[in-house]
Amino acid sequence: MSDREEIQDLLTRYSYSISVRDFETVATLFTPDATWELFGHPEMKTRFAGPTLPEGIKSIVVPTSSLIQMPSPALIEVKGDRATTAFTVNESGDMKSTNQYFCMFGRYNDEVVKVKGKWLFQARRFTILNLRMTPLNP
Repeated sequence: MSDREEIQDLLTRYSYSISVRDFETVATLFTPDATWELFGHPEMKTRFAGPTLPEGIKSIVVPTSSLIQMPSPALIEVKGDRATTAFTVNESGDMKSTNQYFCMFGRYNDEVVKVKGKWLFQARRFTILNLRMTPLNP
């Protein structure tokens, strides 16, 4: 598999693992010192880093009763053992705490690195471009 194919697999594996709540797999996709940041919405600015990053991501997903993340194919630029990615994503689900359905469109910009032959996230930046929340039917 080429580097670009391996990186696309990393991106897809993340979205699938989030959607099926496989947090053990999510934790294996980041370097130990990685960061994950959320931008674009005044009430939702978050940054997770280092060893607590997987638990931080889990804390965002667990309050949902369902969450599906559908990524588009990525623009991938490889330079040796480092690469950048950019792609859009559609995410939807139900929020337990507010009894609402949400539909979100956003953009990921990532830095990935090859460590011991495996591509991993070094930095993930998710920017919310559009967010709609509506009440769930009673």
